Amino acid sequence: MPSWKKVILSGSAVHLLNITASNLPNIFKNHVLMYDTSSGVITYFSSSLDNRVYVQQSGSVKYNNTTQTPMTDTIVRLIRSNGTQVTSTTTDVSGNFNFARVPIRNYYVQFDTTKPWGGVNSVDVNLIESHINNNTQLTGIRKLAADVDANGDIDTTDYAQVNNRISNSIGSFAAGNWVFGSGSDPNFRGWRMISAQPISPNLGVVSSIGIPLTASVNNTNLQYFALCTGDVNGSYTPP
Repeated sequence: MPSWKKVILSGSAVHLLNITASNLPNIFKNHVLMYDTSSGVITYFSSSLDNRVYVQQSGSVKYNNTTQTPMTDTIVRLIRSNGTQVTSTTTDVSGNFNFARVPIRNYYVQFDTTKPWGGVNSVDVNLIESHINNNTQLTGIRKLAADVDANGDIDTTDYAQVNNRISNSIGSFAAGNWVFGSGSDPNFRGWRMISAQPISPNLGVVSSIGIPLTASVNNTNLQYFALCTGDVNGSYTPP
């Protein structure tokens, strides 16, 4: 049976009040405990600690290349389901970020970087063509990076537009310059660094709001990856 000690300050003296928990389920730690001040016995058990208890959410953002280059100076935003921003932070020299005090609830994570687009070449064109022809399949964030026209599919239009951009025939993609993601197939969740993108479940794009994050415990190893749109072989090293 779990128990707690409540510290009471009275003048210069410190008194300890033993509080005994009785008849509580195993999930008591995620709920609000109330106690009888006269007896010190817990008498009430509420349903939730949401918006009352804060947890830490921290992790890293790395480029999805061989060396996993840290995405320094990247803004990480915590967003509610209605699209409003709760807080934001910036990654350090190791690509790490930290939200020290986050109320327990469901959120989305967004990213913003001013690093230049790059790393796309004929190798990427060939890999996209191979994916279209069902020879070599792209997965996860590299699959998302191949959808340069942001239509939710990888087809000959993406192949043509990547070709056109590396030859300087066009200067941008409808999908923007950067994509971010977490997890791997079949649990990959991704997001494009532009607003109002359609939901594309086949590519793991859950929502235009961002990548889902459930803050229910102290998460200290959240891992996110970034790619330049079109850099499907992860050859770029961002500055």
